[in-house]
Amino acid sequence: MNLEVVLKDLDDAMHEERLRELWRDWGKYLIAAIVLILAGVGGYEAFHRHQAKNKAEEAKVYFDAAGKNLVPEALPGLETLSKSGSPVYRALAAFRMAAIQVEQSKLDDAQKTYRMIHDDHQIPALYRDLGTVMLAQMLLDSEADEAHTLLQGLITNKSAYTPSAYELLAMQADNKGDKQTAMLDYQHLISLENAPTDMVQRATERLHALEGESK
Repeated sequence: MNLEVVLKDLDDAMHEERLRELWRDWGKYLIAAIVLILAGVGGYEAFHRHQAKNKAEEAKVYFDAAGKNLVPEALPGLETLSKSGSPVYRALAAFRMAAIQVEQSKLDDAQKTYRMIHDDHQIPALYRDLGTVMLAQMLLDSEADEAHTLLQGLITNKSAYTPSAYELLAMQADNKGDKQTAMLDYQHLISLENAPTDMVQRATERLHALEGESK
């Protein structure tokens, strides 16, 4: 907001007697309002400059860690960012952490990291739902009921990862010998418009195999 323009317009208008009276009665309040507006604009711009600076620092931390590939030395910086960064960088850092933990065969730690992503509702849904898929995949055999609940939740909420949820549910049922449920889940997957081509191909092949086994 340009204060000179505001004051010039006000000065021009004050040539009218009525406005002179209003100015006498209310001018101090108008000045206070102008000060507040300008302070608000300045604060808004300062806030966004601060945000941009923070994001640049977060990006540096993340890409410095990512540049170390999947090595333990990257974990301290990633762990800090996964807890204190902005939502998107928290998610990116946590996914990178989990990949390193899996690489080190620290599967319990990786599971905790994916759960952290799943539980953080400030993280955008696209990232959070991917964390849910990865968590469910790790729990598929050891915690079958929880994995099933997580995957059904993605389907109920019409997540972008619904195809993955159906594929994992079908695999879970298939592994338990529940061929009918597995076939039904594969059919649901195949019917989805947004299902990736390679996933549909896998589901189709396995569905045909199950149908052959059921005859």
